[in-house]
Amino acid sequence: MKLSTQKLSFCLFRLRVISLLTIVLGLTIMGGLDQLHAKRGKASASLRGSSRSVDRQVIAARRSGLKRYKSRQQVLRAIRKGHLKRVRPKHYLQLSNVSYPYAHPKLHSLLNRLGRLYYKHCRSPLVITSLTRPINEQPRNGSKRSVHPAGIAADLRVPPYACRKWLRNTLLSWETQGFIEATREKRPPHFHIVIIPHRLNTTRLAQLKATQQQGRKKRSKSSRYTKNKHANRYAKRRGQKTSRMTKTYRVRRGDSIWRLSRRWHVSEKAIKRINGLKSSHIELGQVLKIPNHG
Repeated sequence: MKLSTQKLSFCLFRLRVISLLTIVLGLTIMGGLDQLHAKRGKASASLRGSSRSVDRQVIAARRSGLKRYKSRQQVLRAIRKGHLKRVRPKHYLQLSNVSYPYAHPKLHSLLNRLGRLYYKHCRSPLVITSLTRPINEQPRNGSKRSVHPAGIAADLRVPPYACRKWLRNTLLSWETQGFIEATREKRPPHFHIVIIPHRLNTTRLAQLKATQQQGRKKRSKSSRYTKNKHANRYAKRRGQKTSRMTKTYRVRRGDSIWRLSRRWHVSEKAIKRINGLKSSHIELGQVLKIPNHG
């Protein structure tokens, strides 16, 4: 009996040790995988679409109590009630083949803000290709879970490379701050953005404006410094050139403007111009500047 009880207790002890080791090993593996996924996510920050992004868009629409409009009549009813606001073309914002130029009020303010920033950087308007679309007018290649019918999505035309890079970085920064969900679509090529209404408000737009203004102030200050630096260098070089281009001469007895011009192979007009003389009269002991050329 004693041997059997000892064997049983030893077996239970071994089982407990093995279970603890498996738990510890599993936790370490899970932690390593989480760190690996986090590193991959940071390294490959892009605007590629995913099912998780679509889930976040749908959840944002449901959380804000927004409905997906099924027909044109429902869209017009929402416009009359003030749920959708008209996006008007301006010098920094253009619409291209947009059937319903209406959007959620927060999307309206975000597009105007983005359009102003884009125009300041690129000196060309931001082009919107799609806004609110009812479900029965969705394109064939559109997703059934699209939030375009809810009025919180917009499609932007892909600009040229320099402006495209700026727009991509701006959308990425706004996505990391939690304002929007952004995707770069390929068929047809465009940027698809969706606002997160419960996270976007006027104060956050004001903060975004302040950060942009601070960046511009810093850049203008540094550019002003470099500009003054280059101007000072140019002035020094110009002074050195002018000093090399002239030489001084003290007038002696019997000298005249004509004789000095013949001696130094310079015209009389050049001597008068560089010394500010109105006539050919010079005095004994007067210091004159003689140009090397002219």
